[in-house]
Amino acid sequence: MIRKVLFVDDDQIMLLALQKRLEKYNDTFSVILAEDGFEAVRKLKENSVSLVVLDLKMPRMDGVSLLSHISGKYPDIPVVIISGYRTEEMHRLAREKEVVAYISKPFQIDDLAKVILSTLRKEAEGGTLHNVSPVVFLQLMEMESRTCTIRLIDRATERGGVLFFKEGSLYDARVDQVKGINAAYIIFTWEDVTLFIRNECSVNANVINSSLQPIIMKAVGMKDEQVTAMPEEDDLPEIGDLIEEDEPPEIDAPHQQGMDTVSAVIEEPVPEINVAEASVDEEPVIDKVRNLLLREIGERCGLEDIYHDNSADEIISSISELGAMFNFGLFKVGYIDRGKTTDEVILPGEPPVVIKVNTKCPQDRILQVLNTQM
Repeated sequence: MIRKVLFVDDDQIMLLALQKRLEKYNDTFSVILAEDGFEAVRKLKENSVSLVVLDLKMPRMDGVSLLSHISGKYPDIPVVIISGYRTEEMHRLAREKEVVAYISKPFQIDDLAKVILSTLRKEAEGGTLHNVSPVVFLQLMEMESRTCTIRLIDRATERGGVLFFKEGSLYDARVDQVKGINAAYIIFTWEDVTLFIRNECSVNANVINSSLQPIIMKAVGMKDEQVTAMPEEDDLPEIGDLIEEDEPPEIDAPHQQGMDTVSAVIEEPVPEINVAEASVDEEPVIDKVRNLLLREIGERCGLEDIYHDNSADEIISSISELGAMFNFGLFKVGYIDRGKTTDEVILPGEPPVVIKVNTKCPQDRILQVLNTQM
């Protein structure tokens, strides 16, 4: 899914020039334009935005006021400031609001593009998932006691949401202007999403105060009851409803040992195919994977090694069991961020295939290629 970058400036000519020159990055992000702070506030309500680039000097609602609005309402959205003024006050403001970059006018658009791409990469530094139900993967976040911010885009509606985890607990959620547990209910009704994981969380107050299992069970019930439409925000159950209900039956979740960040792709149930019965004339799996990555992505795929490894069965088995609990289909491919100089991609098989890649590799592209062509 393409992420969205909001540009805010009262210079219409510059905005149009930015939009035109940044078209070559359309495979990574799309451009949304706003001519002042008021319009930007509206665009933030209507779109799931991954980054804001704004000028500080604007009429009506200036960049300083907009920056305060973003910090209060959307603390997960990073901001880049572009301005023709470099005063100490502006630098102080940028530091206090945790602005990711400050670019002086005039500037080269390609230089701005590098800052944007670098910031978007950080949004997905913990991994990217495509075509997966959030339920199984987010339970892994709870089990691993992860601290992270997860941005989700629903494939069916292109609606965006954000989940905030601290040490495995869901602290907060947001979908459009819906926040807290009501937003979490909405997200857990989505069936097919793209996830971007950032290894930090800007939220400090836990407004959810619930484990994931009761939220999931409630969301499943809402989904079964309402076939054609989501409930209005006022109709959504409050957290008190959860506490008063009987606890759902405990599910003995599989133990995840030795796992760091795991990105898994799970497809809808398909007829089981015995890979071992495939034609003996086919090329070996390792060679097939290597040739596929080099053909579709090239040297930038960051490939360092490919080998069979039976020890990956434990990870594959755990994720597959979670998928089976909720009938989400077969585990296809996973990405593991080890927090080292190399990461791993795993493919199920007899035996499993492990692909070592450098950390600068295009994670989402690798997952997409292996998911669709293996």
